[in-house]
Amino acid sequence: MVSEHMGSDHTALDHMVRVAFASGLNLVAVVAETAGIVAGVLVLALVRARREPPAEDSRDLGREHMPVAETV
Repeated sequence: MVSEHMGSDHTALDHMVRVAFASGLNLVAVVAETAGIVAGVLVLALVRARREPPAEDSRDLGREHMPVAETV
């Protein structure tokens, strides 16, 4: 019915829609890739473990908060 009246314009329109869809997917993929790379760099920069030198006597760390019965 409608496709009979469109003739060759239908195939051109179909092609244009497919090209636009593929172009949109390409754009979304590039944006997602860029966001992923930026997020990865931010994670590496902000969530790095800072290494501090050990305390002078690291065996006694936290003992001041333990009850007397558990320190023996």
